[in-house]
Amino acid sequence: MRKLHPGTTTDAAQEAGSAGLAGGARPDGGAKPDGGGADHPAAGSGAIGTPCTGNAQCASGFCADGVCCNEACGGVCRTCASAESSGTCIPADIGTDPRDNCEDQGVAGCGTDGLCDGTGACEKYSAGVICQSAGCTGSTLTFAQRCDGRGICQAAQSQPCAPFICGSGRCKTTCTTDVDCVAPNTCMNGSCGKVPIGAVCSSDDQCNTGVCAQGVCCATACPAACASCALPGSAGACTPLPAGQAAPAEQCTDHGPTGCGTNGLCDGAGNCQVYPSTTVCAASVCAVGIETPASRCDGKGACVTAAVQACSPYVCGAAGACKTICASDADCLAPSVCTAGTCGLLPSGHTCTAGPSCGSGFCAQGVCCASACTGTCLSCDVAGSIGKCVDVPAGQSSRTQCLDQGSPACKLDGLCDGNGACQQYASGTICAAATCTGSTFQPASTCTDPGTCLMPATSSCVPYLCGTGACKKTCAANTDCAAPAYVCSGTHCVVAASISVKTHTLNGANPQWIYFDIQITNTGTSTVALSQLTARYWYTYDTPPPVGAQVASCTYANGVTGSCGSTTLGSAANFVAVTPAKTNADFSFTFGFTPAAGNLAAGGTVDLGPGFHKSDFSNYSQANDYSYNAATAFTATTKVTLYLGGVLIYGAEPS
Repeated sequence: MRKLHPGTTTDAAQEAGSAGLAGGARPDGGAKPDGGGADHPAAGSGAIGTPCTGNAQCASGFCADGVCCNEACGGVCRTCASAESSGTCIPADIGTDPRDNCEDQGVAGCGTDGLCDGTGACEKYSAGVICQSAGCTGSTLTFAQRCDGRGICQAAQSQPCAPFICGSGRCKTTCTTDVDCVAPNTCMNGSCGKVPIGAVCSSDDQCNTGVCAQGVCCATACPAACASCALPGSAGACTPLPAGQAAPAEQCTDHGPTGCGTNGLCDGAGNCQVYPSTTVCAASVCAVGIETPASRCDGKGACVTAAVQACSPYVCGAAGACKTICASDADCLAPSVCTAGTCGLLPSGHTCTAGPSCGSGFCAQGVCCASACTGTCLSCDVAGSIGKCVDVPAGQSSRTQCLDQGSPACKLDGLCDGNGACQQYASGTICAAATCTGSTFQPASTCTDPGTCLMPATSSCVPYLCGTGACKKTCAANTDCAAPAYVCSGTHCVVAASISVKTHTLNGANPQWIYFDIQITNTGTSTVALSQLTARYWYTYDTPPPVGAQVASCTYANGVTGSCGSTTLGSAANFVAVTPAKTNADFSFTFGFTPAAGNLAAGGTVDLGPGFHKSDFSNYSQANDYSYNAATAFTATTKVTLYLGGVLIYGAEPS
């Protein structure tokens, strides 16, 4: 059976039951756990004092008695789950047995009583506890035997009861017949003579021992503190008061727990008891992240200060203890932060504002990162790789690392290329917008792979004019068309004039001069200004390079106001090299009219006699000239081309 803490069971109750006490067996009959952790295992994240079910949950690597502990905390009568020092391994309090380590061996043997003694060992039955009841043998009283507090049931002491006999475990102190007296004493008026040991008395002369102490006749004087001749089961013997029993008045002063001195009780050995070990003599204090656990008495009269312990990663909480859980970052010691109720440094991938708050020591791109991640187009917050420093995917922002140099430069576009470098504008990116001026359309320029803005060739909008940045496709008025060659008809631009051309040659196939006559006829219904017309004769130069100068002349100009003087013949501008050369044409002879030439009326005709030669008068070979017409009379030809306002309106240019 389990024994109550000393001082809570009376001598009378102990005496009544001591005869039947025997070594107590544990109710479950099983093995007793020691609550200790293993050797130092791999650490988890749980702080000291937080609940746990296994070592891996604790930062210290030890889970003992259901909490994360500062050490393995093995052994007998130790605990890591005390209310005052949760997480610190200390001896279990007096009167407890949290791990069920201690066997109750029964009071008869004075061994362990099933509880802990507050020093990390199993408690033995206290001094003064009755281990064998008092008994009688004839007229001799054998006093109750008591435990000595060290596991020994002290030897029995006896005392004669004369002149009375011994009965029912005590000396009689009155008589009714002579049988109650030791012969030859006789019973007279209820007395066999002076009263024996253990009898109630008020003065020494009433006792056959001559000693009256604590109101009973005593075998000896009993002046010591915490001793009495009136203890049940030991009446008449000067016996130490049981441990935990209140001392007689003024014998043992209670000095209070702060000094760990005497507590007003007896120690079972005839002395004043001091405050037992585990008595709190100074409250726990926590300040600036350091907890000083409650100080405790050592059971020898001294207050022992406990070792301080750091709260990190937590801060101090209430009641002088470190916090063991957190609700916000304010409950954690910086740079630790609160995550899911636990303080600690942030794992990789967690949002952060500074490197010290991360377990890796690096906060990059707003998350805890495995490295500093400071290179160009590197990031720790790329989706799918949060917490790892990887290349920023192509086309994503470089966080200002890459300067956008603008599309006209066709160089950096301000984004990353997916390979840890800045990206250039892609091939085909428009680097200059399309433009359209007059009747000439300039398509948009685009970037090429080497970083060059390539401008494509222009194209003509004829018969339409330019619109906003592009050629018009329909017309609403003549102003939408390439005048004067085209006019608006319905929604389409059409040729404004109908003109035909006839030529004939004036010399042989290999002349020094090329002479030909040309007849231009207005076959339409509208008058055409001759200054708007231009004719072009296509031929080959024939002489190998270098090309010399060529000279043009006009022999006549019928139907032209001002005759040859109103033509453009005779200018070096009449000759234009065709580059690249076309079939049967590496030169063109171009001529027209000045504004003074007048108009070509509907149905009207003009005849011209142009000619030209090389400055060295070397021969031409007309047989292979595109525009050569061997006829000697005017015949229609499409190989001399005619232009109205710069727009081809008659003939076909060589290919």
